[in-house]
This record gives sequence, structure tokens and C-alpha cells, in this order.
Amino acid sequence: MDFIRHLLGLDKVTYMGYSYGTWLGAWYGSLFSDNIERMALDSATDSTQESIQTLYNAAHEGRDRQFRLRMMNWISRNDEVFGLGTDPETIWKRYFAATSTPEKSLATQWSWNAVNGPAAFSNPIGYRAAGSLVAGIIAEGEAPSKPVVPAESAARVVDQTELTDEQRAAAHYGTEEVDRPVIDFLLGGDRPAQTIVAAGKPLPLERSTYESWTPLDENAEHATEAPLFTDPTIPAETGVVREPRN
Repeated sequence: MDFIRHLLGLDKVTYMGYSYGTWLGAWYGSLFSDNIERMALDSATDSTQESIQTLYNAAHEGRDRQFRLRMMNWISRNDEVFGLGTDPETIWKRYFAATSTPEKSLATQWSWNAVNGPAAFSNPIGYRAAGSLVAGIIAEGEAPSKPVVPAESAARVVDQTELTDEQRAAAHYGTEEVDRPVIDFLLGGDRPAQTIVAAGKPLPLERSTYESWTPLDENAEHATEAPLFTDPTIPAETGVVREPRN
């Protein structure tokens, strides 16, 4: 990275890093701090670990929490669309029961990959496709018993997965209360004087936001460990601006 800076003839660089990019940014900043003008890290990894493999190991747990605590709740709130009921735990159990054999599991893997379903875990624009994907996988898995051919099973699931043009056009899910101060800072403005906690935008098909864990306390931490399941109908608390922590 510093060689690229040198080739560009820059004395200093401004760096914006997401996810894995935060690992690169943290290490670059620690090694070449004099060459950094401004830096912002979003969805930061733990750069104090010896290897980024720690991140990859934790990613499975993080996606399981998103799938179980957020996506299942969202699907249950939109039963009129997906027809899977209003109990997130029941939907979750049906999903794993429907993917319990090696053949069904392989078909499910191919289905998710074919429609880029995992993208929903980083951008809510993919929720409609992921929701219909989950419904299709359950329907396919609960169909009358017959020999499962993974490629044919995956094709049937993919054929019924939907994503409208309107949802594609609504792909920007940024939060102006957070995005704007970061953009202004990277463009030369002052660093925000306060820690900003802002409400997220509603997920597709919804006009409100909901809790999918428990509210954050004054230290921006959860008061409890991750629950197995939560009530999908509890509205999220509105974000507030707090003084920065030392």
C-alpha cells in the first residue's frame, strides 16, 4: 500500500476501510503513521490479533446471529409475503429441518450462491431475495419425499426467488446522521466531537425499525449475551448523541 502511495507521488493519503479493509488500514497506520492524513475504519476487525484468521473464524458466528436474530424476525413480521408464520424460532427450525440431509444441504448451498444471498448480511437490499430464498428452501425441503438431485432442487428454489427492480433502485441504505460526518471528515473537515448513535433505516417491506437483540447501553454495549431468539415486534429505540468516551 505504501508503495502505491509512493508511485502516485503522494506525501500523505486519506484512507477509508471497511471490514477486511480495516485490518489493512490499522496495520498500515501503525507502520506508516506519518503518511496518513485522515483515516476512517467501518465495521472494524480486531487488529490486535496475530492473524486475520480470527475474523474468519468469528464470521460464522456473526452471520448465524444475523440469520437467527434479524432475518428470522423480519421474515416473521412479513408473514403475508412469505407465508412462514409469525414465530421466528419455528421458521428457523423448519429451515434446518428442510436442509438436514447432505443432498438438501448441497442444494441449499448452491441456491444461496446462485442468487448471491449472502450479500443480504451486509446490505439489506438483498433481504427480499433472501426471504423468498428461505421460503423456497423450506418448501423444497418439505415437499413429498423423493430422491433429491441437488442441481435440480437448487434450480427450483432459484426459479422462485424474487428481487424487484424497485428494490434494486433502493440499494442505498446509508444513514445520513452517520455518513455525513464521516464524509465531511474525509474531505477535510473536523473530526466529529461526539460519538454518534443513529437509528438505522427500516428493512425492505417495512416502515419502522425493530430490535434484534437488546438496546445498547451508555457504553454502546449490550447488557446481555446474545439471546437465542427475540420478540420480532419490539420497536427499536431512537438513536441519541453521546459524549465521546476516553
